[in-house]
Amino acid sequence: MGAPQGEARVTSILSVDKLAADTPFRVAVVIDVAEHWHVNANPANVEGLIPTMLTLPSTASIVIDRIVYPKGATMKVSWSDGPVSLYTGHTVIFAEGHVNAAVQPGPVKLEGSLRYQACNDQVCI
Repeated sequence: MGAPQGEARVTSILSVDKLAADTPFRVAVVIDVAEHWHVNANPANVEGLIPTMLTLPSTASIVIDRIVYPKGATMKVSWSDGPVSLYTGHTVIFAEGHVNAAVQPGPVKLEGSLRYQACNDQVCI
């Protein structure tokens, strides 16, 4: 999982070197938001904002048990009457999962997506 340079850079890190049957793991999805930009937190606290959303579907081999979003920073922005919950700078979302007990040894592919709306004080893209 990765994104091109721009408003945000996304990387992922697995908590273990190798996955093994019937064992838990975590995936850290790291979002580095460029200076003067932000992405909406999850949950978004203003109607109409698109929250940051990590999607990692379970497979026959891998089960995603839960996704843990950090609390957003509450900030005042020019386009909202009230404070907005945002991620800025360095943010980490964790996916917790486990390997199915009956899985056979061999390669496993874990694919997902990260949806976010990047904004600055003037525009959202």
